[in-house]
Amino acid sequence: MLRQKAVCLACAGAGLLTLLGMGVSAAAGPQGTGQDLPAVKAEMIRLTNAERAKANLKPLVLDARLSRAAQKHTDHMAEKQKLDHDLGGTSPGERVDAEKYDWRSVDEIIRRALQPEAANAAKAIQGWMKSTTGHREAILDPRYTHIGVGVQFSSTGVPYYTLLVAGRRP
Repeated sequence: MLRQKAVCLACAGAGLLTLLGMGVSAAAGPQGTGQDLPAVKAEMIRLTNAERAKANLKPLVLDARLSRAAQKHTDHMAEKQKLDHDLGGTSPGERVDAEKYDWRSVDEIIRRALQPEAANAAKAIQGWMKSTTGHREAILDPRYTHIGVGVQFSSTGVPYYTLLVAGRRP
C-alpha cells in the first residue's frame, strides 16, 4: 500500500494557533521556571488516549522515534519563534523518516501560545479536539497506533507543542 502523508492543518482559537506536531526536552521550562516538561508530555499522551477511549479506539503507544522527531521540530519552532510544519525545509514525513520509523500514514499537529504562559497539556488537547480543521480527526484516526510528543519554550517564554500520530506499514 502507498504511504499517505497527512495534510498540514491549521486553526486559531482561544488565543492560540494550532497546527499538527509536538516535542519536549527535559529542559526546566522558560528561563528556569522549573516546569516539568516531561510531565506535560506524559499528560498530553494520557489525554489523547482518554479522547480515543471515548471513541472506543485503542490507545496510542508512545514511540521514541516519533517523540524524537516531534521534539526536534518543536525545539526548532521555539528557537525560530515560528509555527510551521515545513520549517527548515523538511516535511513531517521526512522528519519521521529521519528517525527510522517505517510509517504508512502520519499526522503532525502543532500549536503555540500567543503569549508567555505555562505549558498546558489540557489546553492543547482541548483546543485540538474542538478544531474544525482536522486535528480532532487525526487524534481519532483508527489507523494510528503510535504517538510522539514534544514541548518547548521560546526564549520569550511562549510554549510550543508538537503531536505526531502514525501508523506503521503492515
